[in-house]
Amino acid sequence: MTILETFAAALLAAPAGADAQRIAEKLQLHLLDTKGAMIAGAASAEGRALAAGSAGALSLFGSSILDQIALSVAQTRLTEVDDIHLASCATVGSVIVPVALALTEATGASNARRDAGLLAGYDAMVRLGCAVDGARILYKGIWPTYLLAPVGAAACSAAILGLDEAKTADALAIALGQISGAAGGPAGGRNGRWLYAGWAAASGVRAALAARDGFGGDRTLLDGDWFLKTHAIAFDAGKLAGAPGGSLLEMSIKPWCTAKQASSALAGFTDLLDEGLAPADIAVMRVYVPAAYRGMIAHQPPGRIGRIVSIAWQCAVAAFHREALYDIERVDFSGDPDFAALVKKVEVLEDPALATHFPARYPARVEAETAGGVLREKTVLDAPGDPARAVSLAQVEAKFLRVCSAVLGEDKARNALEGARH
Repeated sequence: MTILETFAAALLAAPAGADAQRIAEKLQLHLLDTKGAMIAGAASAEGRALAAGSAGALSLFGSSILDQIALSVAQTRLTEVDDIHLASCATVGSVIVPVALALTEATGASNARRDAGLLAGYDAMVRLGCAVDGARILYKGIWPTYLLAPVGAAACSAAILGLDEAKTADALAIALGQISGAAGGPAGGRNGRWLYAGWAAASGVRAALAARDGFGGDRTLLDGDWFLKTHAIAFDAGKLAGAPGGSLLEMSIKPWCTAKQASSALAGFTDLLDEGLAPADIAVMRVYVPAAYRGMIAHQPPGRIGRIVSIAWQCAVAAFHREALYDIERVDFSGDPDFAALVKKVEVLEDPALATHFPARYPARVEAETAGGVLREKTVLDAPGDPARAVSLAQVEAKFLRVCSAVLGEDKARNALEGARH
């Protein structure tokens, strides 16, 4: 068997043993968490703008299920509250959950088959993401979620459609032929990154439909140096192995609307605030992180995405507008003098010792020095929602309400939560 055929067979296997119940319970948390992101993303200003042109012969998104999947994935991913796998740096749920829900409804598949598709999709994106070192290639200009979305969506779709191992391998091969990952940086106008994620997911569904209809793919793609030759990415086939559904146990649920690379530092700073640190007393604040992502969270790109990525901005939000950490719209508080002053006091530095934990963890150390010379410090290796600091159903529901209330209002958010529970 080829590597791709072996991978396809593994993706279709069902969890067994002691972990099966843990996986089933965690799957429900990620379904609910991602459903909250789907609802909030669709109701946000940017999400509504994506959907606004969805009528007419030349609309960006039509009424077909593939177009609606692409739109839903784009709206979910733009929220930055979706789940993430650290070592692969793949935001899996934003791709796989919309695909699984849409195909389950369209085909009338059972919940059991839906769940099989979800687990296959999670495993496909996480395992392949680790095999290409997703957490590091991000800083070479490759967006892992965009790179992996076609393969994950193909695996999810194949399981829901009931494809056998051979046709699933074909679906994966066809999907691999459509991958890119090179999204580029922010540009003027609306952010095209969300479109890339949505279109990539839809292409994976198309790959599974093509395999169902008898189209074949090159199942030998992963047996040689295809990734290196075509995308300049090293590939470690050994990292494709893993227990069925086990990827889900490695997933993180984000505690706030933030770039994951900033979440440990943000958690450390909020801990210091809760322990009595007064923002007005801070003379200088230093955030230490691995060199890999220091540059990412140290600068602030323009617009909403910059207010999500910048750790200085996030800390100021935590200090003066804590509830706004759940606001996916990211209101601009720069007109507030105290807010703007704190942003300027934050310095981001690299720490080689912290780098030893990366990419299995995204650690940070925060140091806040007061005008009186008192130094307050907090090191966070695991942020809330990481596997070592798992969140409960009650915490996921609370996050759902906060995220959705910011764009829907509290009453509609509560109704949305009740619907999502079912």
